[in-house]
Amino acid sequence: MTGTYTHNLETGKLELSFAKSDYQALGETDKSLLKRTFQWSGSRSCWVSRASTNLYHPKQVAAGLGLTDAGETGERLTYA
Repeated sequence: MTGTYTHNLETGKLELSFAKSDYQALGETDKSLLKRTFQWSGSRSCWVSRASTNLYHPKQVAAGLGLTDAGETGERLTYA
């Protein structure tokens, strides 16, 4: 599978980006694991992690799917 995952600093969540054909080529167990760990965001057109504080498991799932780390995006929001 070709695609990337990025850590969005504004939301604190992990975002997966890959082609729809790659998703359709996944097996049922991989699809189930993906749906358990991530949710589809239509507005962003990517899979967004359900967890925002502990990203260890979502990163392991993304690496297990063969996605590459694209780094971080956005700017961490501060609260005054």
